[in-house]
Amino acid sequence: MAKYLKQPNKAQGSVAKLKRARRNVFLQAGLAVLTIVLTIVIVFSMTAAWYTNIVSTSGLMFQAQAWGFNGTVEVGDAPVIAAPGDEGVVHLVVTNDNENVTSLSVNVSKVRMDQQMSQRIYFYVDAQQTRNGENVDRIYLSNQDSFTYTLFSQGDLILTETMHNNAQLKWQWVYDVLGYYVLGKEVTDPVTGQQTVDIMEYLRPIEYDYDEATTTFSYDEEGKLIINLDTVDGTTSLEDFLVEFSKTDGYAGLIDPTVKTGDYFHVDVGQLYEGLPTGYGVYAYLCTYSEIEMATQYDTLLGQNAADGIYPDITARITVSAQVRDTEIVTARSLADLKTAISSGDSDVIQLTDNITIPEGETLTLTNGQRVMVDLNGYDMICQNTDKAIHAQPGSALTLTNGDLTGTGSTSYAVYTVGAEVTMNQVNVTGFQKGVYLADDQAENALDSRVRLVDCTLDTTGNAITVMGNGLASAQTTQLVLEGCEITTDGFGIACNGTATGIGKWGTDIQVIDTTIACDPGTYNTGIYHPQKEGTLTVYNSTISAYTGICVKGGDVRVMGSTITGKGAKQDPVFWPSGFADTGDGIYVETNYYYPITLEISDSTIGSDYGYSLQVYDSTDADHVTVTVHSGKFQDELPADYIAEGSSQTNTYEVVVDPVEEGSGETADDPAAQ
Repeated sequence: MAKYLKQPNKAQGSVAKLKRARRNVFLQAGLAVLTIVLTIVIVFSMTAAWYTNIVSTSGLMFQAQAWGFNGTVEVGDAPVIAAPGDEGVVHLVVTNDNENVTSLSVNVSKVRMDQQMSQRIYFYVDAQQTRNGENVDRIYLSNQDSFTYTLFSQGDLILTETMHNNAQLKWQWVYDVLGYYVLGKEVTDPVTGQQTVDIMEYLRPIEYDYDEATTTFSYDEEGKLIINLDTVDGTTSLEDFLVEFSKTDGYAGLIDPTVKTGDYFHVDVGQLYEGLPTGYGVYAYLCTYSEIEMATQYDTLLGQNAADGIYPDITARITVSAQVRDTEIVTARSLADLKTAISSGDSDVIQLTDNITIPEGETLTLTNGQRVMVDLNGYDMICQNTDKAIHAQPGSALTLTNGDLTGTGSTSYAVYTVGAEVTMNQVNVTGFQKGVYLADDQAENALDSRVRLVDCTLDTTGNAITVMGNGLASAQTTQLVLEGCEITTDGFGIACNGTATGIGKWGTDIQVIDTTIACDPGTYNTGIYHPQKEGTLTVYNSTISAYTGICVKGGDVRVMGSTITGKGAKQDPVFWPSGFADTGDGIYVETNYYYPITLEISDSTIGSDYGYSLQVYDSTDADHVTVTVHSGKFQDELPADYIAEGSSQTNTYEVVVDPVEEGSGETADDPAAQ
């Protein structure tokens, strides 16, 4: 299977990897420091009564430090475009050259930022976790708070704008500076003699409906939101808002609105982090009306200074530390041993010492809070006539490595997960009707599933993977990553759902990297069925073949460096109220759900044995569909409005990026060339 960093030979018609500006750090021993200066265009788009400014700055600096492992770190230096309220992805690619599983921790320091910018810019990982018994929608990073990624032997961590094989590392420029959590220590103000908090670090923003809250600010000269009087949205009281906010912040304490130090609410006060002096704690602060107005004036000044070429020093240090896992291993030679080890929670890794059998009617179940790694150790987990062989329930986490899952009889799903985190590495799944089912919890404060399959094989008679989101029921997306996998199936390779009413099935993020999906061309199927609105699908350096290669009815789809082939007999398109017409096309876009659709293709080969390379139906009623082809090979002529600006179509139906005249200052508009 092709590795992400391998450069194929374009002259042979192979797929080229993403070209991007980067620097490598080879980490054999000691400490390496990498500094990248990023150019930012900041677009301030305030509320109606505020100003709109455009600021250009080259002041944001990322510094990545890494040690303790053999491998490489790449940090991109491409320009970043941002606006208050927007967020961007920190380009980070790490290669693990170790043979062992490695834990990679990432944290961020903003100590070099001035106070104003430190209040505005925050870094977080786009993942749900349970911390201190609370369900957290995103993990904010600081000097003390980190996020840990797991890198398998010889594996990569790929976090880029165009694709990712794990939860992305993001930065956010806060739209309105309304409030924040701080790490600090109680002190006495030398001027007023009053108790206050000496701030060590800004941890995370507090955001609420500012426009509604302005109607209830007090009318003293500062304009505070007042307990037992004001609301944050016209209906929710300030005290209820603070209590509910603190229930999902990941800190052990809960805000009691009546307990304050000066104007700082207590969140989690005490000895929180190893190495910090006693007395430091986490506090919440809500800005006054006058402070918010001053922040607006600061933003305006940024624009004025930028016009004169004066930029703020916006520096963040991103620290990447890696450590080979020192794990405690417990062995299991039977299903009973395995269940006992999972329930006890006393081990880091449970390692099989023999094949085990899940008998008819039984399921290996993980419940809320259980987090376990099972090393199959080359053995086989045999599942007999059961609906779900492995069931990861909401709030659980399973890592499964190095072995086989074998279904016998009428066994349905190999792995069934709802609101859980599942990672599989070097696992062969055979004999099941269906492979992996992942869906989001539908309950209040819903949990989202995050499933990652690395170097796995799936061979099923029905749909190999089924993906279901939960619309607006939760803040995060359902996340599926396939990396270096081989999927063979009589059904769909990846099947999604376009339901939008009630708790919809949309809100998904699917990444297919270095993967082969081969579906039986003699049955109704597609390699990937993507009908959901507001979903993201990325196909990179992969090969997909099916009756219809890929079918899209909603969402944002990007195909890069891949080969997509429709293998089935040509069928006339027709609107299906549910499902799709099996046209036999390479990529078939059906428009009757009227969800916004964007399809972007670069450096790919799209074809069909009997149908069209690419077909949009009905193209006469497709204002909600945008198709952009930067480059690639096709078997038939594409409509002219599909061809990206700066590209052209040859008489052999190849789309190529037009050469740029030397000295023009322009660059090729092709994602595969960035």
